[in-house]
Amino acid sequence: AAQRPPPPSYTSSATAALPRTSPTDRNGVSVVDPGAPKECLDDPGVELRSWTGLPGGNLWPFCTLCEQWSDLQHLYGNKHQRRLRNLQRWDDEQHSSATPNTAGFGEPPPPPPLLPSAPPPSRTSLQCDWTHLKRPQPNAS
Repeated sequence: AAQRPPPPSYTSSATAALPRTSPTDRNGVSVVDPGAPKECLDDPGVELRSWTGLPGGNLWPFCTLCEQWSDLQHLYGNKHQRRLRNLQRWDDEQHSSATPNTAGFGEPPPPPPLLPSAPPPSRTSLQCDWTHLKRPQPNAS
């Protein structure tokens, strides 16, 4: 049996974006590494990626909020927790009422007054005098 490399620990930004392959087992089904913490798999920003970049490797949780591999140390770290709070705030704002928050701006202004309506144009004002477009007729001499 081939020895499996240990799961990633800290990932620098230079190696954070490994190729996104879909490793599979003998039956063609993607396999999540059995050592991947359940908490990391349940995280809202997780995406399963092959961290070896090789076909047949196991999938490991990759944090799309922080753009790095996820383990328990990352999951409970300050950076991830801050980004998770920001994601939750943004999500709450998106699902709040559709009315904008105008607190501190007072009442909206009244609608503009209606413009006085003019009577429809008369039929004669729509007629055109085409006499200026007539070509001069040559004189018959």
